[in-house]
Amino acid sequence: MDSLTVKYNSDLLKSTGLIQETIVLIETYEPGMSVDELYSIAVESNILSKASNSRIKDIIKHAFYRRYVIGNEKIAENLKFLRTKFIGNDTFLQLLLVYTCRANTILGDFIKTVYYDVINKGYQVIDTTDPQKFISEAVKDGRIEKPWADSTKKKVSEHIIATLIDFKLIDKVKKILPFHITDLTVNYLIHELHFKGYSDDQIVYANDWPLFGLHKEDVLNTMERLSFQGHFIYQHSGELLKIAWKYKTMKESIDGITR
Repeated sequence: MDSLTVKYNSDLLKSTGLIQETIVLIETYEPGMSVDELYSIAVESNILSKASNSRIKDIIKHAFYRRYVIGNEKIAENLKFLRTKFIGNDTFLQLLLVYTCRANTILGDFIKTVYYDVINKGYQVIDTTDPQKFISEAVKDGRIEKPWADSTKKKVSEHIIATLIDFKLIDKVKKILPFHITDLTVNYLIHELHFKGYSDDQIVYANDWPLFGLHKEDVLNTMERLSFQGHFIYQHSGELLKIAWKYKTMKESIDGITR
């Protein structure tokens, strides 16, 4: 989808990366559980001990469900299973970033454009005004349908910065950190996209890869290299890409790629 057709919302006002909160909620969530059911459990068991009841509701409704449940509740289930495999923290953070950006396109588009533009220009720091300028441009070109109040622009800008810090794209002084997609993240995503119904060619062009600075050739080269691990068979000749898939379910894939 052309990013200019995407309408941004201000959900980041309710949340940032929420890494620890997400981990706790993933461990607690069961398939089919409603927002109210998960909220009741969270309050009664005090699993988000530092949060008020209203804050817990916001985290569950505006962050957890929109990122990991709505549209595909298998996401939370898959991540929960992945946690049992004792994978590296980098991979898990990267996957949480992917789902956060799918739900919050304003964050994903900022990373794909502004963040990597700063890197490509040789700068080492994200400026506080960068997200504010990005939001102003989004208002002008229609990605934000109704102009936000200045206070909303400022707060969303601050939350974009805070979320980049949470996911370790920058540090607390906004200095850009080394950020490279892990092999396990790639393996997970190509299988997840496959089971979502993406064709082999569509996987290469998925919107997730630019979050890691990857272009078509980067994805193809990485897939070819990873194919030697034996989880899928890769064939690419000219413009024709064909993958023979080894696993029949996402759970089976996770079990295989984490061994």
